[in-house]
Amino acid sequence: SRLTSENPQQRPTSVFEVFEIFERCGSRDIALPRPPVRAPRLLERDELMQRFEEILGDVAARRSGARVIVVDGEQGCGKSRLLRELRWLASSDLEVHEGSPVVGQPVFELLERATGGASESQSDVATIIAIKDALSEATCPLSLLVLDDVQRLDGRNLNAWKAFIRSVDPDTPVLVLCAGSPGLSDVEGPAIERFVVEPLSRAALEEWAFLWLGEGQLQVLHEKTSGIPSRVEAVLESLSRGERLDDE
Repeated sequence: SRLTSENPQQRPTSVFEVFEIFERCGSRDIALPRPPVRAPRLLERDELMQRFEEILGDVAARRSGARVIVVDGEQGCGKSRLLRELRWLASSDLEVHEGSPVVGQPVFELLERATGGASESQSDVATIIAIKDALSEATCPLSLLVLDDVQRLDGRNLNAWKAFIRSVDPDTPVLVLCAGSPGLSDVEGPAIERFVVEPLSRAALEEWAFLWLGEGQLQVLHEKTSGIPSRVEAVLESLSRGERLDDE
């Protein structure tokens, strides 16, 4: 029996393997455990979270510094999840205004909502300037503006969003969070800082699913997914349906 083998290398290396052995031996009363599809926490993003707290502190104290955070990275790397975590972290200090990229005129509606409808201008450029000036007024509450999936904006709204975040300077009393590749890959500005979300390491996958997958399976998981969280979730979802993770 592998469970009691004198050779440690032949023994099961995970809970998943133990239950798999029971299942193969005909123990029908034992349900095979399934690994969690979602990561137990935000993995390998600690440096980004720490940097965000520094930026948030600068904004709250009205100190000069970064004001626009562009969350960047490969598709499926967890940009939206990081954005949600950062939004939640800032929500106790700042007045949150969030837009949807596909509803109405999302950029103009988001910016005017944050300023109480500050602009009556006719041109897009004049509107952006007026809104930026309104956000800079001392009476305007400190705000967090959030826009995910920027790549889904139409041409007019994407250009307006780019113009707005370029116009924000290091002293503007606002914090902007946005994500969406490749929509913002070419945007630079004095107050813009990029948070690059990298694929997860094998060590991160081990923390995610070490109780359910053995060493060999974790290696296969990392090779199959390249550490892209959305791909990892897809594989773990297939395991939760009872499919096998080939060790080849």
